[in-house]
Amino acid sequence: MTRDDAIFELIGRLYDAATDTAKWAAFLTELVTLFDASACHLTHYDFQEQRMTFSIHAGLDHMSAALWKRYEALLPEDPRMPAYAKYLGKPQSCRMTVDEQTLHASRFYREVLVPARIEYSLGIKLDGDDNGGTGHWLSFGTIGLRRSTRPTATCWARSFPT
Repeated sequence: MTRDDAIFELIGRLYDAATDTAKWAAFLTELVTLFDASACHLTHYDFQEQRMTFSIHAGLDHMSAALWKRYEALLPEDPRMPAYAKYLGKPQSCRMTVDEQTLHASRFYREVLVPARIEYSLGIKLDGDDNGGTGHWLSFGTIGLRRSTRPTATCWARSFPT
């Protein structure tokens, strides 16, 4: 099977998962494998309520329940979130919108990303509006696909139309 065939097959599994939540875990696992990533996280975060209403992942089993609670609690403080929230359908690399020093100084980085062993990530707001409100997020790194040893901007920017 070619890579293109694998992508088209994965798109079919995405449609299946959209109508059957029991299929999300298998889809995300295949996504991680296809893109040679370490992890993927799909979430719905409601900024008005400041809570996740949906969260499923592949490759983040090392994160404890306490760390997931910290993730949810500190997500509004993540300095990358304003850019992730603002641009509906536009992939945002973690270093495109915030410099490394600012990210590393944040509580979200120190208390969530470091213990989770996530250094680089790419996030994309999948639906909602462009005003930073509620929406589904796919992130490669924090919701998403993660590569622990190298930046994802070059790899993932080619994978999503802008």
